[in-house]
Amino acid sequence: MGNYQCTVCGFRYNELHGDPKNGIPENTPFYQLAGTLCSRCGLQGERHQKQPNPKYRSLEAEYYDFFVGKRGINFYRHWLASYHDQVSVLDLGIGTGRLAVELLKDGASVTGVDWSEDMLTVAERRFKRFNHDIELFQEDILHFSLNKKFTHIILTEGTFQECTSPGEQKMIIQKAKEHLETGGYLSIDLVFPNELSVQKETSQKQVSEHKTIQLHTNTKVSFARQMMYYTVYFELERKGLLESRYRVERELSLLTVQELIYLLTMEGFHVIGSYDNANSSMVDIYQSSQQLAREENLSEKEIEVKNGYLNPYKEDAWNGGGYPLSNAVQKNGHSFTVIAKS
Repeated sequence: MGNYQCTVCGFRYNELHGDPKNGIPENTPFYQLAGTLCSRCGLQGERHQKQPNPKYRSLEAEYYDFFVGKRGINFYRHWLASYHDQVSVLDLGIGTGRLAVELLKDGASVTGVDWSEDMLTVAERRFKRFNHDIELFQEDILHFSLNKKFTHIILTEGTFQECTSPGEQKMIIQKAKEHLETGGYLSIDLVFPNELSVQKETSQKQVSEHKTIQLHTNTKVSFARQMMYYTVYFELERKGLLESRYRVERELSLLTVQELIYLLTMEGFHVIGSYDNANSSMVDIYQSSQQLAREENLSEKEIEVKNGYLNPYKEDAWNGGGYPLSNAVQKNGHSFTVIAKS
């Protein structure tokens, strides 16, 4: 649900929680308040602005990598390795740089944009530790402007969905197109919950001998509004005693793969395919696959494997994880990547 603030008096309204003081039930859309509460503006007009999702900060930024897992890393490494020319990547929403550092190891040139100072601080520590040279910019991905173009632009882990309005989503695609070389590629991850309307999960990681960090995630889905709302609680304990706690709420747009393909097509992109990014193989999820006969082996089907009609054997097949959903994504949820060419 949206979070709105009056730019004149500072009044804030969160649709998810409603306003119990004024008798407004939870999940009441802001537009239904028009003509009520405030005698000056009636909670309508340009003075009330929807607020963006909160920045990643504090314990969430510091311990993000402890819970996000490995989802998408092998997928992007294999995808970019298929291009023999020098690859230049713009990572929009680079966060802690967990994917970028792997791409740098493979020889790609990477530039990162993120508006979270705390996340970029973690990223800088990581790149310094591995002695990698990278340009980082603290900017909003809706309004950034760089004086260079790239062969590939990526938005991973639901970054695109944090912009919840069609206008913002269109703006990101346009911004990406401005920064792509002719014939460059745009890749966007979409994260989906499982079929439950409400889900909860708890994860824990031992940080040191006496210190643990816990992540509690509460997720609520509105399929009617195509939105996913989640609250995360980070709890840092030392020797069993709570040392610090951090809580944040966010919302993600439940944009479908087909809707994203439509948006990209309307902005002049040619969509290459849609892929399950938990796997490293580039098999289009909408592509009809062939079946092996009982007496056949993969070694006899090199052409079919090469063309993506059969999956090759993979030793490192499972790379679960995800944020804010981890176990839920592995068991029942999905994360797909849509790749388009300018």
